[in-house]
Amino acid sequence: MLHRNGPVDYKIWGVMKQCMYGTKICNIYDLQKCLTQTWVDFEQNVVDAAIDQCMLVVDTLRTCFEIIVYFVLCGSSEHFMKLSM
Repeated sequence: MLHRNGPVDYKIWGVMKQCMYGTKICNIYDLQKCLTQTWVDFEQNVVDAAIDQCMLVVDTLRTCFEIIVYFVLCGSSEHFMKLSM
């Protein structure tokens, strides 16, 4: 199965990397321990903010799609093409 990372994944990973930068990691066990502890300490409001940000993008895309469909169904695709340039 192909997994595509989205904005929420990147935001969470970015915050986790920032939390880990001050930790000395000598081997795979240190890395596992650091990742696990960082995840345990992770604040829910960061996850909520990332999801909210992603939903704003989804809403914007939905609105754009509805506008395109409206112009196409109304036969005003030439008008739409002028607006998009």
